[in-house]
Amino acid sequence: MKPFPCHLYMLYINEKGEVYPCPRAKQENLIGLVSEYNILEKVLYYQPVRCNCSICEIRPANIRESQRGIINTNLEIGGECNGACVYCFQKTLSTFRKPFLYYKELYRFYEQLNNLKYTTIFGGEVTVQKHTMKFISELRDKHHNVVNLVTNGMIPSERYDTVCRNFDSFQVTFNGFSKTSMYYIAKLDYHVTKSFCEYVSNKADKILDVKFLLSPLVINDLIEFLEWSLTLNVSHIMVYYAIIPSDNYEQTGNREVSSLECLEPRYWDEIISRVSCDFENFFLKNINEIKRRNINFIINKDVLDFFKLPVDFIENNGIPSEKTISITCKAWAKYIDSYDPEV
Repeated sequence: MKPFPCHLYMLYINEKGEVYPCPRAKQENLIGLVSEYNILEKVLYYQPVRCNCSICEIRPANIRESQRGIINTNLEIGGECNGACVYCFQKTLSTFRKPFLYYKELYRFYEQLNNLKYTTIFGGEVTVQKHTMKFISELRDKHHNVVNLVTNGMIPSERYDTVCRNFDSFQVTFNGFSKTSMYYIAKLDYHVTKSFCEYVSNKADKILDVKFLLSPLVINDLIEFLEWSLTLNVSHIMVYYAIIPSDNYEQTGNREVSSLECLEPRYWDEIISRVSCDFENFFLKNINEIKRRNINFIINKDVLDFFKLPVDFIENNGIPSEKTISITCKAWAKYIDSYDPEV
């Protein structure tokens, strides 16, 4: 596992203004609060508590790295949202549905950054947060950096141009792929989300990832989603299982697996088997196009287990793939692969 100064390349500021080395870090890795006057210095010279994951092991920055400064940040901006997802983990947070309180502190923090290149922003739903959109616009004016957005895509067509001016890449999440399933799970209109994806897909200077959250209600939506995804100019297609938070999520960050683990076998086994067969056939039928267009698939191993497919199913079929399901972790892994401490 490669040691890496995660706090300079994956810095994470959450909805409570807490600053961590990355979005995966635990509470003992807290660096400080964005409201502290010396928070930038605390980040640059952070002496990490032991922390590792499947990507790397955190280490202190060397002198050259500290002088270069923070390259990439991840912002979780408040709980304001236009959706109502039944398994939303933010329901367990004290900040649920509340506006972000630290814009002034964010402005001051980002004013001090000289080599920022990338930022990923999520919420809540960022596009309905007026102050967040203003902050992003000013962030781009100062840094001219790449800004990634995680969104539910519930964006009116009259706002498409404004949103696309502020962001370079989009990860759009689907909780289902029918009018009925999206309404019952998230109270969102899937036609609106689809239309936004199709608009972004036609913008040559934008990058689009689409993500499907698998749950019992939408098992039969999956194949239609995959087939539609191939009609887009898309970089990554993700399939992950829907999860619900533990009661003490705010304190621990622990999440629990959804009801996919609790399905009655006598009813669900044959349905799962049929969908699994179509899932496998989708890749066999489209493998040449997928390779030609170099579309990456990020399929969580629990989804493959659910469909009783081998964990190396994607790799064995020569399908371009990445292990992680997170837009932030994709960036992280790429930094590590291309990292040169002397630059």
